Amino acid sequence: MVAELNEALIENRISKSKRREICTSFVYSLCNTFDQRWVRHEGKTYYPLLAFTKKFYDIGDTLDSVAPIQMPDHSVPFYEVLGDETDWLFDDCQGKSPLDILGNVGSELPDTDLQPESETQIVRLPCSVCQGSGKCFCLRKGSGNAATCPRCAGTGKCSHCKGVRT
Repeated sequence: MVAELNEALIENRISKSKRREICTSFVYSLCNTFDQRWVRHEGKTYYPLLAFTKKFYDIGDTLDSVAPIQMPDHSVPFYEVLGDETDWLFDDCQGKSPLDILGNVGSELPDTDLQPESETQIVRLPCSVCQGSGKCFCLRKGSGNAATCPRCAGTGKCSHCKGVRT
Protein backbone atom coordinates (compact mmCIF):
# COMPACT_ATOMS: atom_id res chain seq x y z
CA MET A 1 0.00 0.00 0.00
CA VAL A 2 2.91 2.32 0.71
CA ALA A 3 4.33 1.49 -2.72
CA GLU A 4 0.96 2.20 -4.37
CA LEU A 5 0.66 5.54 -2.58
CA ASN A 6 4.21 6.39 -3.62
CA GLU A 7 3.36 5.64 -7.27
CA ALA A 8 0.33 7.97 -7.09
CA LEU A 9 2.52 10.70 -5.61
CA ILE A 10 5.14 10.20 -8.36
CA GLU A 11 2.40 10.57 -10.98
CA ASN A 12 1.49 13.88 -9.35
CA ARG A 13 5.12 15.07 -9.42
CA ILE A 14 5.61 15.16 -5.65
CA SER A 15 9.28 15.37 -4.61
CA LYS A 16 10.95 12.28 -3.15
CA SER A 17 11.43 13.83 0.30
CA LYS A 18 7.78 14.95 0.44
CA ARG A 19 6.61 11.51 -0.82
CA ARG A 20 8.55 9.85 1.97
CA GLU A 21 6.98 12.18 4.54
CA ILE A 22 3.47 11.53 3.18
CA CYS A 23 4.01 7.76 3.00
CA THR A 24 5.30 7.65 6.59
CA SER A 25 2.32 9.64 7.84
CA PHE A 26 -0.08 7.41 5.89
CA VAL A 27 1.35 4.09 7.10
CA TYR A 28 1.24 5.14 10.75
CA SER A 29 -2.33 6.38 10.36
CA LEU A 30 -3.25 3.08 8.71
CA CYS A 31 -1.58 1.13 11.51
CA ASN A 32 -3.44 3.17 14.11
CA THR A 33 -6.70 2.31 12.35
CA PHE A 34 -6.05 -1.42 12.63
CA ASP A 35 -4.51 -1.22 16.10
CA GLN A 36 -7.03 0.91 17.99
CA ARG A 37 -9.78 2.53 15.94
CA TRP A 38 -13.36 1.75 15.07
CA VAL A 39 -15.65 2.72 12.18
CA ARG A 40 -19.40 3.37 12.04
CA HIS A 41 -21.66 1.99 9.33
CA GLU A 42 -25.45 2.32 9.36
CA GLY A 43 -25.42 3.31 13.01
CA LYS A 44 -23.31 0.39 14.22
CA THR A 45 -19.70 0.30 15.46
CA TYR A 46 -17.23 -2.08 13.80
CA TYR A 47 -13.58 -2.78 14.47
CA PRO A 48 -11.23 -3.30 11.50
CA LEU A 49 -9.60 -6.68 11.08
CA LEU A 50 -6.93 -7.48 8.52
CA ALA A 51 -6.50 -11.06 7.34
CA PHE A 52 -4.80 -12.88 4.46
CA THR A 53 -5.69 -16.08 2.64
CA LYS A 54 -3.90 -18.34 0.16
CA LYS A 55 -6.96 -18.24 -2.16
CA PHE A 56 -8.70 -15.18 -3.60
CA TYR A 57 -11.78 -14.31 -1.55
CA ASP A 58 -14.35 -13.62 -4.27
CA ILE A 59 -17.94 -12.38 -4.01
CA GLY A 60 -20.12 -15.26 -2.83
CA ASP A 61 -17.23 -17.24 -1.33
CA THR A 62 -17.55 -18.46 2.23
CA LEU A 63 -14.79 -18.03 4.77
CA ASP A 64 -14.48 -21.82 4.86
CA SER A 65 -13.66 -21.86 1.14
CA VAL A 66 -10.58 -19.68 1.62
CA ALA A 67 -9.26 -21.31 4.80
CA PRO A 68 -6.71 -21.15 6.27
CA ILE A 69 -7.05 -17.48 7.10
CA GLN A 70 -3.87 -15.84 8.34
CA MET A 71 -3.96 -12.89 10.73
CA PRO A 72 -1.17 -11.22 12.64
CA ASP A 73 -1.03 -12.25 16.28
CA HIS A 74 -3.21 -10.03 18.47
CA SER A 75 -0.22 -9.15 20.59
CA VAL A 76 1.68 -7.59 17.67
CA PRO A 77 0.58 -4.02 16.90
CA PHE A 78 0.46 -3.17 13.20
CA TYR A 79 2.82 -0.25 13.63
CA GLU A 80 5.51 -2.78 14.64
CA VAL A 81 4.76 -4.87 11.54
CA LEU A 82 4.41 -2.04 9.02
CA GLY A 83 6.36 0.75 10.64
CA ASP A 84 9.50 0.22 8.62
CA GLU A 85 7.80 -0.21 5.23
CA THR A 86 8.45 3.38 4.20
CA ASP A 87 12.13 3.08 5.13
CA TRP A 88 12.33 -0.20 3.19
CA LEU A 89 10.70 1.34 0.10
CA PHE A 90 12.78 4.52 0.08
CA ASP A 91 16.10 3.19 1.42
CA ASP A 92 16.35 -0.39 0.14
CA CYS A 93 14.29 0.04 -3.06
CA GLN A 94 15.31 3.66 -3.80
CA GLY A 95 11.62 4.66 -3.94
CA LYS A 96 10.73 2.23 -6.74
CA SER A 97 8.06 -0.43 -6.23
CA PRO A 98 9.42 -3.99 -6.49
CA LEU A 99 7.54 -6.02 -9.07
CA ASP A 100 7.19 -9.08 -6.84
CA ILE A 101 5.21 -7.75 -3.87
CA LEU A 102 1.80 -6.80 -5.30
CA GLY A 103 -0.18 -7.89 -8.31
CA ASN A 104 -3.57 -8.54 -9.83
CA VAL A 105 -5.59 -11.71 -9.30
CA GLY A 106 -4.65 -14.16 -12.05
CA SER A 107 -1.04 -13.00 -12.31
CA GLU A 108 0.23 -14.56 -9.08
CA LEU A 109 3.85 -15.61 -8.76
CA PRO A 110 4.74 -19.10 -7.53
CA ASP A 111 5.48 -19.44 -3.81
CA THR A 112 9.11 -19.76 -2.80
CA ASP A 113 10.78 -20.69 0.46
CA LEU A 114 12.90 -17.83 1.72
CA GLN A 115 15.87 -18.31 3.95
CA PRO A 116 15.39 -16.58 7.30
CA GLU A 117 17.60 -13.57 7.78
CA SER A 118 20.18 -13.96 10.49
CA GLU A 119 19.53 -11.55 13.31
CA THR A 120 22.65 -10.46 15.07
CA GLN A 121 21.17 -7.49 16.87
CA ILE A 122 17.63 -6.47 17.67
CA VAL A 123 17.09 -2.73 17.75
CA ARG A 124 13.86 -1.42 19.27
CA LEU A 125 12.76 1.90 17.91
CA PRO A 126 10.86 4.32 20.12
CA CYS A 127 7.10 4.04 19.97
CA SER A 128 6.03 5.87 16.82
CA VAL A 129 2.89 7.17 18.48
CA CYS A 130 4.29 8.73 21.66
CA GLN A 131 7.88 9.03 20.37
CA GLY A 132 9.07 6.98 23.35
CA SER A 133 7.60 9.22 26.04
CA GLY A 134 5.14 6.56 27.20
CA LYS A 135 2.44 9.24 27.56
CA CYS A 136 -1.04 9.12 26.04
CA PHE A 137 -2.18 11.71 23.50
CA CYS A 138 -4.33 13.34 26.20
CA LEU A 139 -1.18 14.30 28.10
CA ARG A 140 1.09 14.99 25.14
CA LYS A 141 -1.20 17.09 22.95
CA GLY A 142 -4.69 16.90 24.40
CA SER A 143 -6.34 18.35 27.45
CA GLY A 144 -3.52 17.47 29.83
CA ASN A 145 -5.95 15.47 31.96
CA ALA A 146 -6.13 11.69 31.58
CA ALA A 147 -9.13 11.20 33.86
CA THR A 148 -11.73 11.12 31.08
CA CYS A 149 -9.56 9.97 28.19
CA PRO A 150 -11.04 7.04 26.20
CA ARG A 151 -7.66 6.19 24.64
CA CYS A 152 -5.87 5.39 27.89
CA ALA A 153 -8.92 4.88 30.17
CA GLY A 154 -7.48 7.39 32.63
CA THR A 155 -4.03 5.83 32.98
CA GLY A 156 -2.16 8.51 31.02
CA LYS A 157 -0.16 5.76 29.28
CA CYS A 158 0.26 5.45 25.53
CA SER A 159 -2.23 2.93 24.20
CA HIS A 160 0.32 1.52 21.74
CA CYS A 161 3.36 0.87 23.90
CA LYS A 162 1.35 0.73 27.15
CA GLY A 163 3.59 3.44 28.59
CA VAL A 164 6.79 1.38 28.33
CA ARG A 165 9.47 3.82 27.26
CA THR A 166 11.75 2.43 24.60
